[in-house]
Amino acid sequence: MQPQLATLNQPGGRLVHRFHGRDVNLVLGAAAEPVRFQMRIDGAPPRGSSGLDVDEHGAGTVSDERLYQLIRQDGRIVDRTVEIDAEHRHVAFE
Repeated sequence: MQPQLATLNQPGGRLVHRFHGRDVNLVLGAAAEPVRFQMRIDGAPPRGSSGLDVDEHGAGTVSDERLYQLIRQDGRIVDRTVEIDAEHRHVAFE
């Protein structure tokens, strides 16, 4: 980990973050090949709160280095926890 950057160098890594806001956006990038990831919000799939880059089951793929919209919530904003599990190595979270 570095300020504003975390790099996953082995399979099976996880990012867990508490947040209070409508959206969760991260700059993600894969070193060589696309990297699939699975995310949850408060331990469950995002369903109706999935962002543009994640399906309702929480599955997504990092293919380019860019800003990914992971969560887009409606309704009241409360403290939540987002978890992102990367299936492969060499993915960077900014």
